[in-house]
Amino acid sequence: MDKLRKIATMLTLFAMVLTFAAPAMAQMQGTPMGSPTMMPGQMHGGMAMPVEQSNKDMMAALMDTKDTSMAASIMKTAGLDRIMRTEGMDTLFVASDMALKAESPDTLNRMRENLKDRQMATEFVKGHMVSGMITPDKMTDGEKLTMMNGMTMEVRKTDGRMMVDDANIVKAIKTKNGIIYVMDRIPSSIMTLVEQQGMSSMSDMPSSR
Repeated sequence: MDKLRKIATMLTLFAMVLTFAAPAMAQMQGTPMGSPTMMPGQMHGGMAMPVEQSNKDMMAALMDTKDTSMAASIMKTAGLDRIMRTEGMDTLFVASDMALKAESPDTLNRMRENLKDRQMATEFVKGHMVSGMITPDKMTDGEKLTMMNGMTMEVRKTDGRMMVDDANIVKAIKTKNGIIYVMDRIPSSIMTLVEQQGMSSMSDMPSSR
C-alpha cells in the first residue's frame, strides 16, 4: 500500500508540473530559436508597440536590420559612431529603406556627398537623435521631442498609430546604447534639415510636406 501511495503521489506531482509548464512550453515552441526578443512597449493612452531587443549597439543593430540597410550606410558615412556618447543612452530616428527609395536618386547622391563634410554630417546625425533613451511608454500625444541639433519633432497618436510629425513609426529596436525608431517616411522636421543643407533636389522649392 505504501508503494501505491508513493506512486500516486508522484503521478499527482508530475501532473501539476505539466500543468504549470505547458503555457511556457507553448510560448517557447511559438518563438523560433535565434529570433529577436519582442517586448511590449505600452504607450500612454492604451496604445502598444512591440519593441525588438538587440544585444548590439545602434550602428551594428542598424546594419543587421534588413529594412534599414540604407539608413545604416548613410549614418555610417555621417559618423554615427563618432557622435554617439561613450556612456549613456540615446534615441535615434531613421527612415526605412522603402522610405529612402521613394526619394529621388539625386537627393540621395547629394546627401552622401554632403555628408563628407564633418560639420554638416554632425548636424545631420544630431537632427535624427534625442539625448537619452525614450521608450514608447514614455511618449505622450502632442509631446515635442527636442533633437540634439535643437530642432523639434512632435509625437502623434492617431487611429492606433504612433507618429512623429507626419511619419509613422513602424518598428522600435532597443539596443545596448539606446533605442532606434524606424519610420515609413522622412518626417517633415528632418526633411527641413535635409533641404537646409542643400541635400534635396527640391531645396530651392517650397516644401509640400
